[in-house]
Amino acid sequence: MKKQNSCLWKKKDFVTHKEFLQLLIPLGRFHSPKREKEVELGKFEYKKRMSCMNNFAKLVCLSGIALSAALVADGCEPKPKPPVCGCVSPEDKNPIYCGGFTLGSITRVSHGFATEYFAFGYVDDMFTFDIGASYLHTKFHNESTETNFKTNNGNLIADFGLRERLYQNLYATYGVEGTVTVGKVPTGRPWSVGVFVGLDLQITRHFLLSGKILPFNYDHPANHSKFYSVFDTGTIELAYVF
Repeated sequence: MKKQNSCLWKKKDFVTHKEFLQLLIPLGRFHSPKREKEVELGKFEYKKRMSCMNNFAKLVCLSGIALSAALVADGCEPKPKPPVCGCVSPEDKNPIYCGGFTLGSITRVSHGFATEYFAFGYVDDMFTFDIGASYLHTKFHNESTETNFKTNNGNLIADFGLRERLYQNLYATYGVEGTVTVGKVPTGRPWSVGVFVGLDLQITRHFLLSGKILPFNYDHPANHSKFYSVFDTGTIELAYVF
């Protein structure tokens, strides 16, 4: 038998009908009905999976909407942010002031007597602090003995408390307050301590008005004497805010 050449195009200028059909068999695999059916099944599976994914996405979206509605119904809607102090422009009709260091005057009234203090302090959104001092020079004259007695006393006051914003620049305050007299006092060294509640209003950027009242105050005015006063003592302060 003659050896058949695998290359048909080099020995001959033409091929037979049988050889031509043999050449078309590999190409026919890409166009067979079975291949077309497989392609159609693949398209169907792809559409089916995409439909399932779309349905899942819709379910997640509806679940989020339902959860949001439930939170709003339960009163869990997001709360507005609290006002923040900072630099304000002149066009701002409701500025929020930050407080700062203060310098002013405190008038304290207790048992019907008033005492003035020159005070230095600090206020911000959370805390309030003041420390003040005054000086008193007195001269007594005893007519029966024709003698004079002089005193030089210093009065100190300090308070420390917390602040809670009520509205804009209006704050509620509460804390402790104490006073003491230093120097030569014939009857002993007076001192007092008590708790206070009050209001702070920063009228402008640089002016603060503060009022406090003491629901309870322990007063030790002299040796072997003491007072327990209820709503009998209070202070008012006008200060410059730096």
